[in-house]
Amino acid sequence: MENQAVDRIHRLGQTKPVNTVKFIIKGSIEHKLLEVQQKKMDLANLTLGGKGYTTKAEIMKRREDELRHLFN
Repeated sequence: MENQAVDRIHRLGQTKPVNTVKFIIKGSIEHKLLEVQQKKMDLANLTLGGKGYTTKAEIMKRREDELRHLFN
C-alpha cells in the first residue's frame, strides 16, 4: 500500500517535489517485518543476480531464522 501511495503521487501529475516520511518504532513487529523483507530482497537479488548459488536447504534455513526472529 505504501508503494502504491507513492506511485499514485506521480501518476496524478505531481510536478512539485514530494517528501514521504515513514515512522517505525524500534523493536515493533513492523520493524522486524521490515528486516525480514530486506533479507528476502537481498536473497532474491543474490539468487536472481547470479552472484551466488543458494541451495533449497539454505533458503529453508533462512526462512526458519526469519520466523524465529519475528516471534522472539
